[in-house]
Amino acid sequence: MAEHVEEGAEVLGKVFEQYRAEMTGKARQLLLEADVPASVVDADDIVSSAFATALRNPGAVRQPRAYVYKLMRTEILHLVTRRAEHRLLDAKRRADPLCCPPPYVADFSALVGNRQTVVRAMSELSAPQRTAVWATQALGYTREETAVLTGRHPGTVARHTTRAMALLRVGVAAALAGALVAFGAAVGVRLQQKAPAGRSPRTDSLLPPVQWWPENWFVLVTLVLGAYALWLVRRHFSLWILSGVLRLMGLGEGLRSPLPITGCLL
Repeated sequence: MAEHVEEGAEVLGKVFEQYRAEMTGKARQLLLEADVPASVVDADDIVSSAFATALRNPGAVRQPRAYVYKLMRTEILHLVTRRAEHRLLDAKRRADPLCCPPPYVADFSALVGNRQTVVRAMSELSAPQRTAVWATQALGYTREETAVLTGRHPGTVARHTTRAMALLRVGVAAALAGALVAFGAAVGVRLQQKAPAGRSPRTDSLLPPVQWWPENWFVLVTLVLGAYALWLVRRHFSLWILSGVLRLMGLGEGLRSPLPITGCLL
């Protein structure tokens, strides 16, 4: 059985060397007749795919050249069928968008923003604190394991981790607070520019006049709710963001590789 496999593979190799140019030209002709553009697949790809399929069971191939040509035609027919299905689906989507919604594409912008915030906050920590947080929160080491790997007492690792997490929570909350303040300032300036008719906006103060607040009470409500939301974020959500981002950042490193004894891990 092994001899037949080796012989079949050897014969296919000779066919590839002898008829490669001919088969590539034939594949190019078939793709042109099937109206399959080169941006979808190239003639060389069709030939290579056909030989790869034939080499899965070379011992069963009786007429190598004819068999490869058959595989090429089958592959091109499959491409034509798949393109027709895609065109039909696009036509249905254009006719009725609610019937066939577009595919969902995940939005990673929030994760990227959170990661940047955490990285900036991590850069403000000392090297021992950064090492302790990265080992316990990102790589999944216990405090005892981190203590052994870094040559420190478990209590020292626990102290570094606790202080570092507190500082990181403050940093994440400060970043969120800054975003909220910037949003509130932008909304306030925009509303000030739209002063009521007959009244000119004040230019001697950054705050709107007293009469402006009752007429735009929703701004005050927004600020109060924003402050309350910020307090909730500071108390709960910042820790959730911090732990989640650190865990995701550690997945790329997280084969539990040995920790460096000292130095910066970011």
